[in-house]
Amino acid sequence: MSNSIIPEVLLEHSGALHYLRTPAGELTWISRNSIEYIGATPSDLVGLTLPELLAPSTINAQRWEELQAAHEASDDINAQIELEITGPRSASLWIETRESKVHDERLSPSDQIIGVAFNINDRKSRESHLQHAQRLENLGLLAAGIAHDLNNILAPIIIAGSIMRPLAKDAQQLRMIEILQVSAERGARIVRQILGFARSNEGERGPIDLRHSLHEVLLVIQATFPRNIEIKHHIPMELDQVSANPTQIHQLILNLCINARDAMPSGGILTIVGENSRLSSPPPELVANYTQRDWLKITIKDNGTGIPAEALEQIWMPFYTTKPQGEGTGLGLSTVRGLVTSHGGFITVNSNVGSGTKFEIWLPTIDQVTAATISEPPSPSRPGRGERILVVDDEPALRDMIGDILKSKGYDVLVAADGVDALAAINVIGQDLALVITDVHMPHMTGDVLVSVLKRIHPKIPVLAISGHPNANKNWEGEDQAQPDASLAKPFTEPKLINAICKLIPPRST
Repeated sequence: MSNSIIPEVLLEHSGALHYLRTPAGELTWISRNSIEYIGATPSDLVGLTLPELLAPSTINAQRWEELQAAHEASDDINAQIELEITGPRSASLWIETRESKVHDERLSPSDQIIGVAFNINDRKSRESHLQHAQRLENLGLLAAGIAHDLNNILAPIIIAGSIMRPLAKDAQQLRMIEILQVSAERGARIVRQILGFARSNEGERGPIDLRHSLHEVLLVIQATFPRNIEIKHHIPMELDQVSANPTQIHQLILNLCINARDAMPSGGILTIVGENSRLSSPPPELVANYTQRDWLKITIKDNGTGIPAEALEQIWMPFYTTKPQGEGTGLGLSTVRGLVTSHGGFITVNSNVGSGTKFEIWLPTIDQVTAATISEPPSPSRPGRGERILVVDDEPALRDMIGDILKSKGYDVLVAADGVDALAAINVIGQDLALVITDVHMPHMTGDVLVSVLKRIHPKIPVLAISGHPNANKNWEGEDQAQPDASLAKPFTEPKLINAICKLIPPRST
C-alpha cells in the first residue's frame, strides 16, 4: 500500500500526529511533526514498533493489549485509547490515539492501520492536580475524624497533668507528671500538624519558643533522612520567643530540610542553626520604615548541588521547580516564603553550584513583657460559689474529669452523655442552670442541635461549646443558627477551661 494514502500537505498544520502501522505495531509511515511529539524524525521512527515507544508501565502494556484486541475483534472498529509514549530524545508525553483499519477500493480491510494521535499532556496534568486535590480533601476529612478521637483521648491527660502538678510531693513525682503532660501536649501538636498539612488553614498564633519546633523537625529528619546525610545543629537555650503558628513554622522548616536532602543525593551535611540577631537597618526585603531590630534567625544549610544563578531569581515563583517531572510541584518554596512573610519576617537565599545552598529565615521576636500579656492567665483559685453547671459529653473520661475539676472549684455539677440526656435534665432544672458546657460531635443529638433547642427554651443560659473536631465552627454557620456564647478547642488545660467559664459566669463576691 502506498503511503500517499494520507497526503502530507494536508497534515502539516493539523497539530495531530498521523501514522500508519502494521497489525503487529511496526510503523510504516509517520508525519513530519513526529519531531515535536517524540523528539525523532520520521526516518528514525519508521521500522520501530509502537510498543518500543511506549513508556514502560503496567497500564501502558494493558492498554496496548486492549487496542490490539479491539482490532482483532472487528475490521470496522474505530479504537480510541490513551497511551504514554517516550522517544529517544523527548520527555514522557501522553497521547490520545484513534485508530482504524485502512480499506482499499473494494472496501476490504488492508494490512495497515491508520492512527491519529493528539497531545493530551495538559489535560492529564489537570486531571492529576484534580486527583491530588481530591486526595488532600479526603486526607483532610480522615485527619479531622482522627483528630476528634485523639483530642478526646489527650484532653483528660492534659487536664489531669495540670491538676496533679501542684499536688506533687517531691521532685520525682513532679518530673513524672511533667513527662506525662509534655508527651500528651506533643501528641496534640502532632495532630495539629497533620491537620495543617491536610488543610491550608492559617490557625492560631501566639508566643512560642522555636526550640521545640526545631527539635521536632530534627526528630523527624533524623528518623527518615538517608544515613549518608550528616545532620548538624546548634539550637541554644536562650532563643527569644516569636508570635507564630507552630504548625506552619514546622511545615516551612521541614520543607527546606527536604529540599536540602534532595540536593544531596550522594550524601552530605545538613546544618540547622537558631540564633538571636539584631539588624541595625531594615533589610531590603522589608519596607524602609520597619522599626523591628530584634530578630530570630533560623539557618538551614547544605553542601549539595546548589542552585544555578539563572534559577535563583525564579525559585519563589509558584509552580517553578528544577526537579524532574513528577518529583516536585513547584509550590514548596513559594509556600515557605508566603508563610514567612505572613509572620512579618523575610527569607534570604545564597547558593553556588557545586557548593550548596543556605536559607536564612528571619522572624521578628517579641519581648517578654509582650509575651506575658498574651500568654494564658492563671486560673482563679476558687471561682465558684455553688453555681450549677451541666456538662454534656459522650466521652466518659473527659466528662468525669471536667466534672471533678468544676466541683473542686466550687461549682455544683451535673453531667449528661449526649444532647437527649441533657434536654431531659434541662426540662427538670430549668432556670437553675448557670452554664451548659457541651461537646459538639455526639451521638443521638449533636451539640449544635442542643444549643439551638436550649436557646429557644432558655435563651439566658450561657453555653460553652467544646470540641476536638477541627471543623466544629462550621456547625454554627448560617444566620438562623443559634450560636454558643463561647467555644474551646480540645485538648485544653485546666486554666483555659476555668478562665473560659469565668468569662461566662463571673464569680460572685462574698
